[in-house]
Amino acid sequence: MSQQTIKLFLPSQIISASPWPLKYIFLGIGLFTSLEIILYISAYNSLFHKPWLYLYMFISSTAANVVLIIFTFLILRKQDLWSMPSEMLLSALIKETVKAFFIMILITLLLVPTMTIVDALLGQRSYGVLEPHVYTPDHPFIMAFFLSLSFTVSALAEELFFRGFLYNALKSRLSVVTAAGIQALVFAFAHPYSISGKLLLFFMGIALVIVYEKSKNLLTPILVHGFWNALGAVAFHLFRTIM
Repeated sequence: MSQQTIKLFLPSQIISASPWPLKYIFLGIGLFTSLEIILYISAYNSLFHKPWLYLYMFISSTAANVVLIIFTFLILRKQDLWSMPSEMLLSALIKETVKAFFIMILITLLLVPTMTIVDALLGQRSYGVLEPHVYTPDHPFIMAFFLSLSFTVSALAEELFFRGFLYNALKSRLSVVTAAGIQALVFAFAHPYSISGKLLLFFMGIALVIVYEKSKNLLTPILVHGFWNALGAVAFHLFRTIM
């Protein structure tokens, strides 16, 4: 009962059963690109300065995530594919959460050492050109609030868009491997990271697709993504404290 309830949330084996119109794919990528441009253009050009930069980044990033969630919801509804569990037993949710945590640990153990080697070879760091410490406030409570968005709203929005929408839309027209590769590329280049950082996110995008296909529901990759971002937020806080 509990497993069936969980699998009702955007099941991977059903959601791509019919071809998606190409206009949806182009519209989605165009929308996401526009949101990214709006989100970073002011920060890159230093049009806002502290403390207004904090407010700008909070409002723009939150608004962008909300737009992605609404867009994905509307498209899936239009395709008659949106579904939410009528109920979810607490025991089932706890089990899925624990499973997602250990999946995140496994992915981390596989990817981080690999990217450490790549960083050393390229002489780069795997985080962004627009690094978090540029716009994250110094106040610990405000900083915690900002970072918490990355493993809650951001994780939900990105999984709904990249795996729930883009991957499934592409999979309805292309092979699973090709669809996974394209969505992972878009996912990687959507973040303003170094080359090694984008490579890390490309493999992360592939890993999240595998999690989605194996679990056959979108809940698991959402949880894995949230744990991954939470781990990144903790690592960033420790790095910031040391520096």
